[in-house]
Formats: sequence, C-alpha cells, structure tokens
Amino acid sequence: MTLNSEFFKSDPAVALEIFSAGWCNLSCKYCYIPKTDFLKTVHKNIIERIKNGSLLEDIVKLFGEDLESLSHWGTEPTLTTSLFKDFYNEAFDRFPKLNKIFLSSNFMTNPKNITKFVNEIVPKKRKIEIAIQISLDGPKWITDNNRGVGSTEIIIKNLKEFLSNVDLSFHKITGNFKPTTSKDNIARLKDFNELKDYYNFFELLFQDITKIVDLKQFNLSRFVDPTVVIPDYYSKEDGKNLFKLYMNQKKLKEMVKYDFISPPQNFYELRFFEKANYFREFYTKHKMFTCSAGDSCFGSGDLDGKLYSCHRTFYLPYTEYRNACKEWPLDQETMEGMKNERDTVLKNISVANLNDKMQTAKVLYVNRCYHDFTKHKISSCVAIIRELAETNQISKVYKNLDLASELARFSLVGSCQMDNVITSSAFEVPSLSTFRLFGNGVFEEILKNWLLKEKEEKCKK
Repeated sequence: MTLNSEFFKSDPAVALEIFSAGWCNLSCKYCYIPKTDFLKTVHKNIIERIKNGSLLEDIVKLFGEDLESLSHWGTEPTLTTSLFKDFYNEAFDRFPKLNKIFLSSNFMTNPKNITKFVNEIVPKKRKIEIAIQISLDGPKWITDNNRGVGSTEIIIKNLKEFLSNVDLSFHKITGNFKPTTSKDNIARLKDFNELKDYYNFFELLFQDITKIVDLKQFNLSRFVDPTVVIPDYYSKEDGKNLFKLYMNQKKLKEMVKYDFISPPQNFYELRFFEKANYFREFYTKHKMFTCSAGDSCFGSGDLDGKLYSCHRTFYLPYTEYRNACKEWPLDQETMEGMKNERDTVLKNISVANLNDKMQTAKVLYVNRCYHDFTKHKISSCVAIIRELAETNQISKVYKNLDLASELARFSLVGSCQMDNVITSSAFEVPSLSTFRLFGNGVFEEILKNWLLKEKEEKCKK
C-alpha cells in the first residue's frame, strides 16, 4: 500500500519534493527561511541521508512504483546535486514511471554543479525531462536589491556558462525564469519607462542566449512577466500600483513587438485564463484548481520517516527555525503568524511521522478536506471580501455577491494553502493582503478581458 491508497479511495500520489539542501549561499530579502547557523545542521542531515540511501528507501515506502516526478527544494539545491549519482542510478530502476526531474537554482553557485547534474549525475538509462528554474528577478535595480550587489552579473555569467556546456543530446532539457517582484519594485515598475526597461532587459538576455544555444533544443520559456512576493503585507495603494503596472503591460504589448520574449502579460491573468476554461468543474473536481501539495505531491528529505505536505513545511519540525523566525526580518504577515504560533498549527496538519498511522491519516485527511471541498472556502472568502469592500480597502464593486465570488475563486486558484495557515490561520482563506493586491483594479480588468475573450470566441463560432 502506498501513500493515499492506504487511507483513501483516491488517486495515488505521483510527485515528490525532496528536501535536498538545508544551507544557502544567499539571504534574499523576501525569503521565509532565516539564514542562521542551525541550517548547517539540517544540511548535514540531508547529506547523510543522501549518502546512506535512507532518503531513497523512504521514497520507495511512500510511492512504490507510482513516482513520476522528483523536485529538488530546500534552500539552494545545486549545493548537493553532485551527491545524487548513486541515488538516481537506483531511482531509475525502482521508479519505472519517473519521467521528470525539476530543480530551482539561484545560479549564484558554481555553474559546474548544475552542468554536471545534467550531463553526468542523471543517468541516460531512458529519456526524461530535466526542468530548471532560473531565479532572476530582472534588471540590476531589482535583482541586486533582492539578492545582493553584483548578483545580476553573476547569475547571467553562470547561466551562459551552463548553457555553453550542458549536454542537450539525450534528455529533454527545459527551463524558465522566475522573476520575483516586491511591493517596492511594483511601485517603480508602475512607471511605463521602468517597465519597458524591465522587458528590454530580458529581450537582450534572450538575444544573447540564442547565440549560445539553440532554443529548439533547450526549451526555455519565453514568459518573463513579474510575479509578486507572497506572503507579504499589501495595502490598498499597493493594489493600485499593481493595477497601473498591469495597464502598462497592456500598453507595452500594443506598442512594442519583441523578437525573443513573449509579449508582456499579467502572470495572474494568464493563470486565470488557463483555469477558467474548466470552471464548470470547480465544485465537482475541485482538486483540479488547487496546488498539488498534499494531494498528488508530498515532501521528504532531512529526517527519517517524515512526511511533509510540500517544501514550504520542511523547516517546521525545528524549534530553532521557529525561534529564528521571531527574530529574523521576515515579511510582516509571516512574522505575525509566527508570533501567534500559527506555524505550530501548520506543523500539526502538514507534517507527520510515517510510523504514526493516526498522525499520518490526520495530515492526509486535512489535506483531502482542502482539495475536495469548496463551499466553506468560497463562503469564508466572500464574507471577508465584502467586508473589505464595505471598509473601502478594496473596490466597492465587490459588495456585489457575484463579483465577490469570482474574486474569491481567482484568489483560491492561486493561493498556497500552507501560507494561508500562517497568515489567516486556515487552509481555506488567503491573506487579506491578497484581496487588497488584486481587488483594487487588477482582477476587475482580468475579468473584463476574460468576458471579452469569451464573447469573441462565441462570435467566431
């Protein structure tokens, strides 16, 4: 019996996030992990588990032969990728359905680490996809501010070195940029010229990349639209700034034709459009619209026999982490959540000892409640949204029940249930900041564009 099927008549879990590194070479401004010395102990535990084979054995117990996808998470995965040769040699035999390996890197470590991982560590026993996420936030004034002075140049240099040496002849290698934008960056990007500079930065970078590698071989996503830091505290003014940024994206899309990157588009609009096509099944197949954490995907890594809902919960068993969070300069919403011990609530419903069947069943049960039921979620969010509209924190249009319901659905589709617990005490309710951020113009415009798109498609038929 494997995870899920032992307790429920549900589809088996098929994806795993590995806690593959406990230490990081950076201290990014928006990171929720305090960079204190206790991370070194966690890192040592992880290395030992990789080397002695206990990590692989736990995964076999969890998934049997069902595993299809492995993702490297924690802090900076390339710090340990060189240790996974024996792991993957055996994993390819024990998981015949394994078809994808993913890792996200800040590209501020030696690029030979990730090159070796692709070229040598992952065996060529059968073809799979190796997906690589590149954490580059944009021009120097964004990336250097978030990740440290000089980081933009280092990331680009290391990326080019990786692309110059990566073997594209066997496995399918894909990649994407992950630009993360804080509220300070949003306030600056709302200026049309600054936003134009942002997209020009990526256009020129892609132009350079095409001189190094054939993008038909290395499938690098052309989408470079900014994503926002969540969780964080956002005001009504921040929501208005994001709306101005969004409208300038539309203006830029009409004015400038890019040769290498995709036309500017709001990342959250794109995600909404993809999901909205299936909203008729929102109440009958709700797990289609939720994050896969605690459903088809779980986490494992640093401690024997531990089950995690996802990588967001990896550090919760450590009191050192919880104590450090109370002293570290994290975002306001996370700090308040930790001080009110909501992290303890999250730990109790998202981390389990596999030898404790009752505890494991509880974690799986709570997650099933989140993924399979909707009415409580929608009604809770609608009540909050309408109150925010009454108190002038979001647009007055959300006093309307139907519009409030649509904003609730939009917010839930994109929410992290783990962050929800930290910021609002409940899986089902995103932080109030999410509603302020998108409920002051952005979602109204997204919904209007969706309705226009639907009307155009009906006219074509």
